[in-house]
Amino acid sequence: MTGRIAGTRCVAALSALTVMLGACSQAEPAQDETVAEQAIDDAVSADGELLNPEDFARSMIGPRILGPQGPTVQSRFEGPDGTTGTIESYVACPIETSGSACNPAELPETTIFTYVMRVTPDERASAFRTAVPVFGYAGVAGFEEAEAQAALGGDARLELRCVNGGLFYSVVGGEGWRAGAPITFFWQGTLPPAGPAQAYQLIAGGRIGTAEGPAPAQQTTGGC
Repeated sequence: MTGRIAGTRCVAALSALTVMLGACSQAEPAQDETVAEQAIDDAVSADGELLNPEDFARSMIGPRILGPQGPTVQSRFEGPDGTTGTIESYVACPIETSGSACNPAELPETTIFTYVMRVTPDERASAFRTAVPVFGYAGVAGFEEAEAQAALGGDARLELRCVNGGLFYSVVGGEGWRAGAPITFFWQGTLPPAGPAQAYQLIAGGRIGTAEGPAPAQQTTGGC
């Protein structure tokens, strides 16, 4: 896939910085705190490849994967200085998948899964990112444009980059991402979630918080 949202084919940090429902299996979490911390230390926006984001409002997704926490994972971004916001996340199967829930084990290897994260900052925020590489990335990622416009105002925009194999959404211009204003982010991949993991980070009020959400199993190589 190269820039279009997969439907029937089953897709701001400090200024120096420029971002995954459990599966139906009992796999181990996809990453650990060491991986997340290393990703933060190395994440510099200028070093990442600029990506063309898609509008989530135009996506066509099917039933959600039902994991150990239900169809949706709810978490808070926690850091050493407190919380920075909340996240609701899930993984959806292709639109043609039948039923009210789906089992990845019953789907072909060519299936495209959509990872969705609705993020609400507690304070004015500057970036949202994946804390780990997006293994199995299918070349499609973005956010809901209408929500972003409402949350950022007319003088700001979201910029999406691939940094160390992970997705980094940063606010460019304006006064930042307003507290209490949600934005839905998404990305598409060929791997189902391996289980909830500390896989997402929000930078708000100059602080970094990490939250739990669905993530694919780690691979030796890959990412965006």
